[in-house]
Amino acid sequence: MKTTLFFVFLFLIQTKTAAQEYVFGKVLSEDQRELKGVYIINISNQQTAISDDDGNFMISAKIGDEIRFTKERYNRNSVKINSSNISKSFLIRLEIIPYDIEEVEIKYKITGDVNKDGSNLGKTKKVLKLQTDMGKYLRQKSDAATMAPKAGEFVQPIGEGFSIGGSKPAWDDLDFITT
Repeated sequence: MKTTLFFVFLFLIQTKTAAQEYVFGKVLSEDQRELKGVYIINISNQQTAISDDDGNFMISAKIGDEIRFTKERYNRNSVKINSSNISKSFLIRLEIIPYDIEEVEIKYKITGDVNKDGSNLGKTKKVLKLQTDMGKYLRQKSDAATMAPKAGEFVQPIGEGFSIGGSKPAWDDLDFITT
């Protein structure tokens, strides 16, 4: 009798701990694209998961738990786990939160002709500064002080040098003109 009672008690503990199951699913955007990096939390037991590159997720849950799905720039969504959705995979759709962007003022009316429009754009500040600096450098007079090597610069040694021999071509000159 004691052994039977022991096994019944063990069976009840096993079924109680086995009541925790895993919920599977996929997270999609409102335009049916898989969403990766969605933060998924089981509110009841504080377990978390993150959806993979294909939007798939898996998190432990039991009947009665609330699963919340959040992602930056998307409205959050929650699902209450019940007997009908715990045994099958389900889809979660998150809607994008609309946000305003800064106003862009277009000062020049574009014609569509690249040559005409390109000449009206002007040069950027970086290009103008570079051209100004290069102009100053090129107008500068060259003298011994300007041409003298500065610290850290390579100086070519002056001397006769040496010869490594002449080159001998490894092909023949063929005359293709003769017939």
